[in-house]
Amino acid sequence: MRTRTETLAALLALALIPLAALGHPARGATYLVTPDGGGDYPTIQQAIDHASDGDTILLTDGIYQGAFNRDIRFWGKAISLRSQNDDPTACIIDCQATPEEPARGFTLSSGETEQTVIRGLTIQGGISPDT
Repeated sequence: MRTRTETLAALLALALIPLAALGHPARGATYLVTPDGGGDYPTIQQAIDHASDGDTILLTDGIYQGAFNRDIRFWGKAISLRSQNDDPTACIIDCQATPEEPARGFTLSSGETEQTVIRGLTIQGGISPDT
């Protein structure tokens, strides 16, 4: 015959089986982008264009410049864009804007929500085309 402790342990184990069967919630893919165009995608925009809801795009330290590394659009996707080390002083998007060629870091105008995350980045050198 089982002791009370053994019975409770067995019941607890049975109660946890459905939770274990569920596993962890599905996590998206993680993509790496580097300032020199290496990584999984050569630019930030290309990584976002290929990402799906739940994915994470990690930027390695350095300065991101040029086409497709500024004026970035998320297209309403629930994704996370962040620096790999969460250090905004080490991961910079330099828009290199001029009054003749305005540029900004991001345009969030396609229904993005709090599920769209931008973290650990510095955006510099931007000029809004609206100014």
